[in-house]
Formats: sequence, C-alpha cells, structure tokens
Amino acid sequence: MVSGCLGRLKAIRLRKIKFELMVSILLFLLLLLLPVMSGCKQEIEKPIYVGVVLSATGVSSSLGEKEKRSLELIEEEINKKGGVSGQTIKFVILDDRSEPARASVAATKLARNKNIIGLIGGSTTGTTLAIKPIAEKYQIPLVSMGAGTSLTKPPSKWVFRVAPSNSLAIEKILDYLFSQLHVRRIAILHDRNAFGTEGADEIETKSESRDIKIVSRENYGGEDTDMTSQIRRIMDSSGQALIVWGTNPGCAHVAISAHKLGIGIPIIFSHGIANKEFIDIAGEASDGVCFPACKILDPGSIQNKKWREQVDLFSEKYMKKYGTQIDSFAAHGYDAGLIVLRALRKNRTSRAIFRDEIEKIKDIVGIDGIYNYDSKNHDGLSVENLAMFRIENGKWKAID
Repeated sequence: MVSGCLGRLKAIRLRKIKFELMVSILLFLLLLLLPVMSGCKQEIEKPIYVGVVLSATGVSSSLGEKEKRSLELIEEEINKKGGVSGQTIKFVILDDRSEPARASVAATKLARNKNIIGLIGGSTTGTTLAIKPIAEKYQIPLVSMGAGTSLTKPPSKWVFRVAPSNSLAIEKILDYLFSQLHVRRIAILHDRNAFGTEGADEIETKSESRDIKIVSRENYGGEDTDMTSQIRRIMDSSGQALIVWGTNPGCAHVAISAHKLGIGIPIIFSHGIANKEFIDIAGEASDGVCFPACKILDPGSIQNKKWREQVDLFSEKYMKKYGTQIDSFAAHGYDAGLIVLRALRKNRTSRAIFRDEIEKIKDIVGIDGIYNYDSKNHDGLSVENLAMFRIENGKWKAID
C-alpha cells in the first residue's frame, strides 16, 4: 500500500515537472517572438517621410507659401483619416529662400536621409533645376511644381511634375494670338532667370511654326521695379502684342510700367502670374491682362463633374483653414501631395518601386486637372486642362 502511494506521488510530481517544463518552453518562445512583434508594431507606427523643398520666403514666396499651406492641409487631412495603411505621413519641409544654391543643399540633405522615400519641389524652374541632379544622383523620385519644359523633356527617370509646363502654356498663348487676335508680329519681355529665359527661347522656337515673327526681345531682373526703358523699346517696334514671361513681383511691375506708358497693344503674361499677388501689386494696371492657367481660377469653366467637385471641395477646405481663396500655386502643392499619396498607397517598399508607382498613375483627378503619366510623359497634364484668362475689375475670367 505504501509503495502504491509512493508511485502515485511520483506520477503527480512527474506531471508537474512536465507542466512546468512546457510553461518554461512557451515563455521562452514568447520572449523570442516579442522583438519580432514589437518590430512589426514599430513598422506600422513609423511615419512615412517625404522631403519637400519650397520657396517659402524670398522673391518667389508668393508661390512657395501657397504650396506649403496646401501640403500642410493634405498632411493634416490624410492623418486624421488614419494615414496611409495605418502609417502617418510627414512632409519634411525646408525653405530654399528662392535660391537655387540653397535648394541644392536642402535637397541633398533630404536625399541622403534613407528614411525619406521621395521629394517634392521646387517651387520654380530654377530651384527644380538645382534639385534635379540630386534626385538623379541619389535615385529618389522628385515631384516638381516648376514649369520649365527642360525639367521633364526629355523625360528624366526620377523627375515628374504637377504644374502645367511652359510648353503647354506657350501652345495655349500662341493659339490665342494666332487664331483669335490674328497677331503675326510679337515682342517678348522676360525675366533673366531660368524660367523666363527658357520660356522666351521656347516662344521663339514655337512661333516659327505658327508663322509669327519675333520683332523685339527684352529682359529684366526678377527684383527690378521699373521696366520703362524696355517697354519704350518694345513700343518702338512693330509688335502687335507683347508676351511677358516671368513670375511675381517682376511681372506686376511690367504691367505697371506698360500701363503708365500706354503701351497700346495686348499684353499676354505667362502662367506665372496666376495668383492674387499680381492683382494686388499691379492694381488697375492688371485690368485687361491675359494669361493661360489651369481652369481652377474660374471653376465655372470646368466641364468635368468630378474635377469640378474636387476643386470646390479643396477651395472650401483651403478657405476654412487659411481664410483666402485658392490659386494655381495652392493647387500645385495639393496635387503634388495627392500624386505622392496615391503612389505610396500602392507600394512604398523602396524609392525605386515608389517611382514606378508614380509612373503608372492614370486618370487621377486633381485640382489643376486630370493626371496621366507613363514612361514617355512625366508632365501629367495636357493642354485641355488649361484656359486663357483675362483680368477684369480685379477678377479672373476664362475667355475661351
């Protein structure tokens, strides 16, 4: 009987030992898995970083500040909805002060950071030209808001744009001059910077195919405030219209000088004046000025229902947050964020794959228009997204 009790005690003790061993093994396995589980959690919660280089201050601040606001708006909006598949989005914004050299330094700093998956910028052609080789060197996709045709022609593997290119805007202007105003002789006045010079060169090249003759070409500095001498020489030419290629504030001062002298011929500006700063600076001299821009400046000119709804919604959100109406540059910033977010939702495992996803984008309805990219087209927009505008009593009005 005693031996039977001892046998049962041994069996109980053995089962206890086995149970304790199994618990120990399970705890050990759990400890092994904890770092992996913790790593997964950190991966889910880790923000997605996108570098941004903008001209928030300096001569081009009227462009960059609007773009900055739009990016901050879309960042806040997407993160309130849970981010991108559970990851928050963070735009790391650096100010290049409207200087290409600073843009290059800022882009290099961002591109060297392996946590940055892509870049947005710059606000101008000049700053984007400084960023472009950085994007190519570090093989990081860049979505630009600059308009210079050379930024994407020929297509660079790593560079895309959201703003309408010089090429599209010039095509719109020349068609307007030739078909509606029946102009055959034009004068050109342009900013000496990269945007202005490249635009003027392209106007000369494209005018030949339209049988339009260039009778005068003048230039000015972006910070010049008196263009009297240039306007006088243009008035002495046989030009039937003047095309001015630049951005604000230079273009506004051109309008003031031309108004004071009573130039007497139509003035067509680049799409670089598509914001209220031009009207504010030029005042009454802005009346009658024409320029090409995306149709958002006069939403009533938008026939596509989805596009119109997108513009109205963005306009409402922008006004609510900032107390001012949208313009082309606010649209550029929002669309850059939109393009980046769409590609990130598809695949963000590497910079190269992220770049591929941008190139696959089709029929995305943005604010500036409807975007389509492929291996031969990194511009996104088409000339159908643009209209010609005239400023009347301080307001934009589509005229085609």
